[in-house]
Amino acid sequence: MKFFTERIDDMLRAAGNGVPSATAFLDPAEQYEAKTHIASVGGEGCLFWGGYQDAERAMLFVLPDWAIYQPEPQYSERLSAVKIGVSGYVTLSHRDYLGSLLGCGIERSCIGDIVPVEGGAVVFMTSAAAGLLTGYENPLLRVGRDAVTVSEYSPPENFDAGRKIERINGVIASARLDCVVALLAHTSREKAKADIAAGNIRLNYSVNQNSDAPISEGDIISVRGVGRFVIIGTGDRTRRDRIKLAAGRYI
Repeated sequence: MKFFTERIDDMLRAAGNGVPSATAFLDPAEQYEAKTHIASVGGEGCLFWGGYQDAERAMLFVLPDWAIYQPEPQYSERLSAVKIGVSGYVTLSHRDYLGSLLGCGIERSCIGDIVPVEGGAVVFMTSAAAGLLTGYENPLLRVGRDAVTVSEYSPPENFDAGRKIERINGVIASARLDCVVALLAHTSREKAKADIAAGNIRLNYSVNQNSDAPISEGDIISVRGVGRFVIIGTGDRTRRDRIKLAAGRYI
């Protein structure tokens, strides 16, 4: 964690000297840590981009004033996408694609989202990694038991990963973790407290064993064995002074 925040501090100093920089791909937990640190030091010019709107894995770009209002050249220089074409005769999973990419010697941090599309999958990657796959000596010839092709890919502005969220509405006694988990998991408050104490609940990607942790809009809650949820809104009260909660479950 210390090395990670020191790296961000170095990037902020570089941006202050007019030099743009970017990390490799960060998972949601790393992005949350980065955002928390950036806010704590008052950092500016920080953007997260994973190749399309609402990408799960994203790179952190720290840009100077001259680049912040037109970041696209920085994005395109460091981040690319490829399409892996398949035969369609073999069913391939996210794990199949990722395993084959790692087998080519590409580090996990160089790989962003892997999005299934008709005829294969689109993979967002660092430009260096994408260049390896689209070059003359492309090492990716098979994914699982299927022979594949690799080509450069330019995602449209409205590129959609097809993620869906199931809306959940309910009322809770208090905007605290145990009350919210009980609603989301359709269980009792006592069971929710036990799951929290057992480390089965993640709040914003970190295990949280504090039952009375406050919950607010935008928080991400993961319940082991149930799923992952996003808090859409809290605040409005019923006539009985209970709090209305709107959330979404990732499908």
